[in-house]
Amino acid sequence: MFANLKKERIKNTSFIFYSASFLENLIDGIIGPLFFIYLLSIGFNPAQIGVLLAGERISAFVFEIPTGGFADKYGRKKSILISFSILFLIFILWFFTRNFFILFAASILWGIAHAFQSGAEKTLIIDSLDLTKNDEKRNKVFSHLSIVNNLGFLAGGLAGALLAFYFLNSIWLTASLICIVIFAIYFFFTQDKFFQPAADKKTKNIFRELVSLIKENLSFSFKNKLISIFLIITFIWTLSFSFYNLGYQMFFKKILEVPTYWFGILGSISALVGIAGAWGGEKTSGKFGFIPALCVFSAAISISLFFLGFSRTFILGLTAFVSIEIFSNGWNPIYLSFFNKFIPQEKRATLLSINSSVSTLSLAGGELLAGFLLSFLYPNYVIFISGLLFLITPIFLYKIKKSLRK
Repeated sequence: MFANLKKERIKNTSFIFYSASFLENLIDGIIGPLFFIYLLSIGFNPAQIGVLLAGERISAFVFEIPTGGFADKYGRKKSILISFSILFLIFILWFFTRNFFILFAASILWGIAHAFQSGAEKTLIIDSLDLTKNDEKRNKVFSHLSIVNNLGFLAGGLAGALLAFYFLNSIWLTASLICIVIFAIYFFFTQDKFFQPAADKKTKNIFRELVSLIKENLSFSFKNKLISIFLIITFIWTLSFSFYNLGYQMFFKKILEVPTYWFGILGSISALVGIAGAWGGEKTSGKFGFIPALCVFSAAISISLFFLGFSRTFILGLTAFVSIEIFSNGWNPIYLSFFNKFIPQEKRATLLSINSSVSTLSLAGGELLAGFLLSFLYPNYVIFISGLLFLITPIFLYKIKKSLRK
């Protein structure tokens, strides 16, 4: 009986990860669109909100690589369980307190929680489903995860609107309850396959090992040409979209004069068309290969960004927005699948954490620069810059292709 249950559990592993991913994005969909509104409703000003966001992102950046090393050395599952334990406590704090300093500490912990999860989660999925050498299956799983993520965010947005209608503060209690369910899914239905268990050692030795592991993987990233190119593409991609994310909101608000409530609708549209984009990315890369598909999607995103910048009516702007969301949601899972093809299994969590750190750093710098530019430039110019930046990615994709030929 127990043997059959174990076989069934292994058979349904993909469903387990899809379920956890849906619930994680359900939390994001509940909290994300209402985060600013909630903080404003309890008397915080925009400057204080900016400090809270900065605390979360900086702590995520600082702890990203060390937590990746922890996952590689002590277990990916253990790292994920720590993440959702911290998130549960954070959401409880947000539910019960309105003290700025306590919430700032909670924001720092929030960043640490995400760092424990970011590289470990994808690594556990790849290892559990044996996706390292199976391009077709890995591509399919990443595309399906993107679809599930969009569905989760869409459902979260609707749930968040309903919760806010009755009691806005309840979003935090709901998120904490969902964390318990996700923790239970990972605890009971997943297991680590590939990591190096650590023997009981003194704390100093543990930290020394983690530092050594981080140095080793950073050195590997810089010396390995393919990994370095992928990290450059990650930096450019995130920089481009940090410009786009700030630029399109200002563009719709200031140039097209769209009512505020429409931004929630745009978020829902983004989640819906993202499903089609992920499916299209999987089919395109499966038929033509990773590099041709990524180049085509890069060009399509750039053209759509330029089209958005030139739009002067809501219909044209909405058309460009939909196009950008479709192609970007198709591009991202293909890129992640392609990148993971070249990462050694024993270094996966740490290298994915390095990749996430590069993305976080690019996002922080891009948003600061885009915000500065938007203070004296029209939003469409910032969107044009985003399009130009994304045109650079095919150059580095060609370098990958050239390296593979050698």
